[in-house]
Amino acid sequence: MYMVDATTVASIGLAVATGGLVVATAIYAYYTKKLVGVTERTREDQTRPIIRSSVSFIGPVAGVLRCQNIGIGSATDLSVTLEAFPQTLSWKKQWDEPLLLPGGFRDFFLPFMSLEEIKSKIDFILLTGECKDAFGSKQTVYDKFNVKDYLDKLISAKMRVVESRDEILRDIVKGTEGIKKSLDDIKRTLEDREET
Repeated sequence: MYMVDATTVASIGLAVATGGLVVATAIYAYYTKKLVGVTERTREDQTRPIIRSSVSFIGPVAGVLRCQNIGIGSATDLSVTLEAFPQTLSWKKQWDEPLLLPGGFRDFFLPFMSLEEIKSKIDFILLTGECKDAFGSKQTVYDKFNVKDYLDKLISAKMRVVESRDEILRDIVKGTEGIKKSLDDIKRTLEDREET
């Protein structure tokens, strides 16, 4: 029978414990790296400006292109090119802004003012460029705003509101007709009593 002395047992135990420690350290390092990555992405999300466009209105019918920072971080050194398509319109603007705060916007007059004319002549507007976030990291600005789809939805929603308003007005007229009839009946009854 083979005999193991105490130093061999101690050496094996030390090797197993060291191996376990190495595995635990590797697992700890892996999850620490993941945590650092998540923290970095969270910081980027909290400082990233996001520039998007939409159609806004001056008065009841005149439309303008509104470019807005919808992110929660400020945009600095903003340099964006705005271009309407189809390219036969040849509407192109360069937009440079030193600072655009979250929620901040800039309105640009479109080549056509009325919504119907904008809808019929512009398919989409493309925003391309770059800016820096609060930490000075470059951020790409890209937005393709589909003007026709947006205005189709907007006009159909507006028509639903108008139709709903008309239905409500018809209901009010019907309701007041009954009240008017009742008031006329009361008036005749009072007149009959006065005559007698």
